[in-house]
Amino acid sequence: MKKLNLLITILYFLFSICCLFAGNIDVMSDGSKYSYGENTGWCGWKTTYSEITVSTGYLSGYLWQENVGWVCLGSTPTNGVSYTNTSETDYGINRNQATGVLSGYGWSENAGWLNFNPTHGGVTISTSGIFGSTGTWILGGWAWGENIGWVCFSSSNYRVRTSALPSPPVPGASALGYSSIKWMWSDNSSGWSQENGFRVYTSTGGLIAATSADVIDYTETGLNRNKPYSRYVQPYNVAWSSSASNSTTVSWRTKPGTYQEKTVVRTPPNSFGFVGDGLWEWEVAAKSGQLVTITAYIRYNSSYGAAGKPKLTLYNLGVNSNATMSASADTWEQLQVSGTPNRNGVLKLKIEGFSTIPGAKMFVDDISISQ
Repeated sequence: MKKLNLLITILYFLFSICCLFAGNIDVMSDGSKYSYGENTGWCGWKTTYSEITVSTGYLSGYLWQENVGWVCLGSTPTNGVSYTNTSETDYGINRNQATGVLSGYGWSENAGWLNFNPTHGGVTISTSGIFGSTGTWILGGWAWGENIGWVCFSSSNYRVRTSALPSPPVPGASALGYSSIKWMWSDNSSGWSQENGFRVYTSTGGLIAATSADVIDYTETGLNRNKPYSRYVQPYNVAWSSSASNSTTVSWRTKPGTYQEKTVVRTPPNSFGFVGDGLWEWEVAAKSGQLVTITAYIRYNSSYGAAGKPKLTLYNLGVNSNATMSASADTWEQLQVSGTPNRNGVLKLKIEGFSTIPGAKMFVDDISISQ
């Protein structure tokens, strides 16, 4: 008898360890953790000893039915992606993240198989995390048990809910130098949609970096001078790994951030175009004691935002003269800087912008130098 009791204790302990994992049902603790069957009674998706985990491609863990006992929804698929549901060692509930539809089978020793995608029924997880009917996002959602009949997942009185799809971030970027860009974004997810972190991808989908929750920037190094780069930022949690609907793309250049612009020009055929925080310097040969006057027409676009307006600066050889734009967006404005060098040499003419908003641009045309 003592050996039997010990064996039971060990089995109970192992079961408890297997079930005491960090699931993601009812993450806001408002009671969204019950389904109901007329023959099985209440089904607890989050209990003292177990909690279902909704992953991107499948479900895992045990739920508790008051009249039936434990129902296993799967552990980990053999291939790590989805259950085949063709053997007793690789069964469970699969999830199509794109459509939200669940499929596959749960197993109860007392009740047999529980089908999550039966004829005339079905269960879907919406982007808000609610388990419901296929074709509707709020009420319903029906699984079928061969020995227990229908199990409903949501009504006006109860529901099952997991983490929601995180909200898309608002992006930004800043060229820190000739070989690095800081990618920035806002964190718009909380509550049901709280993210576990953010992932930064190349324009072709290659993963560059993954951050932890609430981190809102990543600095990428080893880039090429004055080259354009596009990245997209995506929040994720256990239930939602990738979705085009919550991704945000931003494009930027390393410094100096300039290119040849052929559309926004003052005098054809082209002007100098810059990203919003572009910085470019020209060298101007100068003679000692002779006044140098430089004018340039500058313009910024409507996406530039409320950041400091573009600025023109002439410096070196004892000269320090600058002028900042005052005109509104999409308007050419002539700026002038001047100074008398204290020795022969090279003056530096600098144009710089201060906006890190995606789409921000500034333009320079018709630079005139007199001495």
